[in-house]
Amino acid sequence: FNTLFVDFDKWLKNSQDILQGMLLLNRYILIDFNEQQIIKKLELLTKDIWLELNHNLTALEKTRIINHFLFDINKIKVSPQFTLTNIFLSSILSSQTTNPITIGMLYTYIAQKNNLPIFGVPIADHFILAYLDTPLLQTSNTKKDSILFYIDPTKKGLFLDKIKMEQFFLKEIENSKTSEELISFRPFQNVVFFKYWLTFTIKLFRHKGNMIKAQQLTQLLKHLESHLSPNTF
Repeated sequence: FNTLFVDFDKWLKNSQDILQGMLLLNRYILIDFNEQQIIKKLELLTKDIWLELNHNLTALEKTRIINHFLFDINKIKVSPQFTLTNIFLSSILSSQTTNPITIGMLYTYIAQKNNLPIFGVPIADHFILAYLDTPLLQTSNTKKDSILFYIDPTKKGLFLDKIKMEQFFLKEIENSKTSEELISFRPFQNVVFFKYWLTFTIKLFRHKGNMIKAQQLTQLLKHLESHLSPNTF
């Protein structure tokens, strides 16, 4: 765990690359873990998508290509349940089954690797993504006005109309106890995915009675949160 903490700290300060972060956590939790096999599979998947993309395609058309490779060709299915058998990248590439957070991380990673400005959006317990009307390298000051449309990776990359989605979730605030702070519609940095991922993984280990792992991952979560500013994009 001490090694993990040091490596995680370096990752937070330097890279925050989605794949590197996931491999780091997978390496700590999984016993039988073929890291190079996962990297090669993701490199091949990313390249296959890249070969289909070109500058003449619209944002919707580019997103459809990602959807096609993830959900039609690779048959990835998303379960609403968060379990120890579907939280890892290896589970996506072997059993083709994952959960809302992990598929969001994978989808975002592949999109950004292909220079597509797709990011996660914090909307209460809903895990959706946003395609931005901003070049990937110019997203540091992104606001919600930059969102072209939303993507639901839990429903095979379903496109969601921006105005209708925001109206829907604002009504959800009015009809429930959902805090308005949880619905900002503002895209977040990739590191925020790990806040969600760690939170749910900690709950899983507590439920399984593995309090040591739960306590250690809680330390990681607190360390991560200390690096997040109130205005984290």
